[in-house]
Amino acid sequence: MNFAGTLPVFIVINLLTVCVKCEFSVMSVLSSGFNKVSKIIQNVECNFVECCTTEYISSDIDKLDDILNKELFGQEIAHRVIINALYGHLTSSNPPKALTMSFHGPPGTGKTYISQLIAKVLYKNGDQSKFYHFFNGRNDFPLQEKVNEYKEELYTIIINSLQKCERSMFVFDEVDKMPEGSSRITQRLLTLWGEGKQRRTTKLQDFENLISIGAFNEKGGFYHSDTIDSSVIDHYVPFLPLEEVHVKKCLEKAFLNRGVHPTNDMIEEGLSYVVFGPPPHNIYATKGCKRLEQKVAAIVYANKKTKIEF
Repeated sequence: MNFAGTLPVFIVINLLTVCVKCEFSVMSVLSSGFNKVSKIIQNVECNFVECCTTEYISSDIDKLDDILNKELFGQEIAHRVIINALYGHLTSSNPPKALTMSFHGPPGTGKTYISQLIAKVLYKNGDQSKFYHFFNGRNDFPLQEKVNEYKEELYTIIINSLQKCERSMFVFDEVDKMPEGSSRITQRLLTLWGEGKQRRTTKLQDFENLISIGAFNEKGGFYHSDTIDSSVIDHYVPFLPLEEVHVKKCLEKAFLNRGVHPTNDMIEEGLSYVVFGPPPHNIYATKGCKRLEQKVAAIVYANKKTKIEF
């Protein structure tokens, strides 16, 4: 039997029955009584369903920091900016506005993945939490002629969600493909590399202005947007293109996730699927670590099949 629906009703009925017998004296305590009932109902309900409470929502940024150290490769700038931004926002007793971060970079560099990791730490139910809202621009808002309708729907969803829980998280993926913006990040990193600057010494200031100007001027979701012009976005976060050393770490992690300790040959086979560019240096993986999980799955299966045949 599911008690989630019956137990709160049972409590209310019993309390009202008792209060009826209190005759006129009940009037002075009726308001506080209902407040207590409401809290009791909420406490009982939260034993069965997700609620907007500290039991289900965490602010453990140190835990997120540890996870990013282990699972996010080659994105030291993004790591630092995101951790500092979240810590400053979540530890503020009265933040002036919602924290808004805009992630930019080539495909497969961890933009969507890191949003899932943030949800994993903040919410007990991770990215399955009802307080985590994910929208894909291509799938959820595909038609240009319905932009105004999308805006109204989105506004309603956000307002209703925040009324239920002020610690909601909204992720908008593929708002703007920004192919030129991604290539600008790559070209900027190449320029710094040519000047002898090591990747680990690059800073947010090397990329942030480049991204914000590009987001405003290039066609797409933020083209000449009031969101940018009015400084609604707090942080423009660059995700740098991945090098071979980072792709190898992605491959190793993908194998370990399947319970396989990869040999050098298996890693090299995984790397054979990765295209590096731009010419002539060919330093960066054009698709980052995107779809490597599928390649690793095929390699693992092929190796198991070979062992069985022998």
